Amino acid sequence: MSLAEFLGRPNGDIKSLGDGQYLICPKEKDGYYLQSCKLVIWTPSEDIELEIPFDKHYTDAQVQHLQNFFFVHMLPRLADDFADKKIHLCPTYLQMFNA
Repeated sequence: MSLAEFLGRPNGDIKSLGDGQYLICPKEKDGYYLQSCKLVIWTPSEDIELEIPFDKHYTDAQVQHLQNFFFVHMLPRLADDFADKKIHLCPTYLQMFNA
């Protein structure tokens, strides 16, 4: 399958706008960008470079999602594992907080 065929799939996440312009469409719960950047898709026979525009609304929603996950799930687990001596932090890191 060529890149043009791959990018032309009706259920794909990248839509052709014509004239070599493409748009990456984030889905409801999955997304593919958080900041302005370039996406390069490469194969041995062809390649394409896509500009990914910044989307503040999408980025704000994803940051909120990540913050919630960190404080509700990740941080309590790390604290419990550290208290149970299941994880060990390097002495330099510990000294930064004991100073």
